[in-house]
Amino acid sequence: MSTPEPIKQLSAHYKATRREHPTADASEIADLILPRMSHEHLVALAADWMAMTNTSGHDTRTTAHGYIHNFVVAMDEPDDGF
Repeated sequence: MSTPEPIKQLSAHYKATRREHPTADASEIADLILPRMSHEHLVALAADWMAMTNTSGHDTRTTAHGYIHNFVVAMDEPDDGF
């Protein structure tokens, strides 16, 4: 199974943003990544986030930000060895 394109783009932006801002917290990194993402990929991430959290009613950028923030938190956690 291949990685979906929005996740590939998010991963690339995460790596670049974390390298550029090593001391930024997860919220700051998510804020910096959001404008780098294409609209098409933001829509895809927002749809995934709404499906995962069973929520609706927010605009695309706010919803995609939730997905990106959780991604950053997960990536910033120490490796558990698995």
